[in-house]
Amino acid sequence: MVCSKTLQIYDGMSISLGPFIITPYLVDHSAYDAYAIQIEADGKKLFYSGDFRGHGRKRKLLDRLVAHPPVKIDTLLMEGTTLSRGSDKIQYPSENDLEELFVHLIKNTKGMVLFWSSAQNIDRLVTVYKSGRKTNRLLIIDMYTASILKAIENPNLPQPGWKHLKIFLPWHQKKIIKSRKLFDFAKTFSSHRIYPEQLKTLSKKAVMLFRPSMARDLEKAGCFKNSSLIYSLWPGYLKEEKFNWFYDWLNKNKIPLKHCHTSGHTPIFDLQRFANAIKADRLVPIHSFEPNFYVLKRKEEAAFGEFMSKRKCLEEYDRIKTVLAESTKE
Repeated sequence: MVCSKTLQIYDGMSISLGPFIITPYLVDHSAYDAYAIQIEADGKKLFYSGDFRGHGRKRKLLDRLVAHPPVKIDTLLMEGTTLSRGSDKIQYPSENDLEELFVHLIKNTKGMVLFWSSAQNIDRLVTVYKSGRKTNRLLIIDMYTASILKAIENPNLPQPGWKHLKIFLPWHQKKIIKSRKLFDFAKTFSSHRIYPEQLKTLSKKAVMLFRPSMARDLEKAGCFKNSSLIYSLWPGYLKEEKFNWFYDWLNKNKIPLKHCHTSGHTPIFDLQRFANAIKADRLVPIHSFEPNFYVLKRKEEAAFGEFMSKRKCLEEYDRIKTVLAESTKE
């Protein structure tokens, strides 16, 4: 289903939707163009933090929000992903920290560096691209990733056509292109592509964005002699049973795996800083294994005010959904 009407949002610019006034606030997050949202109606204000952090490439956005927070917020919906991950003293590496770690790992790899990260983590793609430039290596991305970077239309991000960025079409993506007849789409990247027979020659000069589904491609190309793999995702994914075969594949091909990652979510001390700045009457826990926000409540109860129960929160969601549905009928 395609929406018949789309509203473009911009940082700090309010829009009206039925009885609601909605104001987006650009935040630092691993996903590109992420926003916190303020919703105002009937003299009440709700602020939804969305997923955010303060250690990415747009970390100043959190400082800006804390220094100039929205005022008179009745309810704050705040993410709490990291509340179950340790103490409020823990800090996460920044993207700049990762960049230096990547440089070290790349320099110590004689062959191709395989880099496993999300294609939608734009901060991380920038980080590995910059690391490649510092080590005089080409960054090879797949066509799916290239299409994301192209769609964003930000000339400051690595783009198809940049001298030190090339595009590879893995077998499983080639199957999709053929089955959906996306030949014109694929042709837009043709001048920037490299092909399987080129991978072996380029292996010592390249960092390649990688997923386990590409293992077959690399085996056929014979390009992973003296390779290493940098894994830059949440470590919990690797514990899933579906990746057991992949460990065997790495061992068979003598490819060491190095975990080098930072979270797309904010640590506890920044959650405290954020909540103290907003000063909402109610704090609603979301996206957390610790739904009572016990760490925050114990340390900062006076600042957070009333804690809304999950049941009460769901009742509010249902009420807002009903109001929105009625407003769209008008």
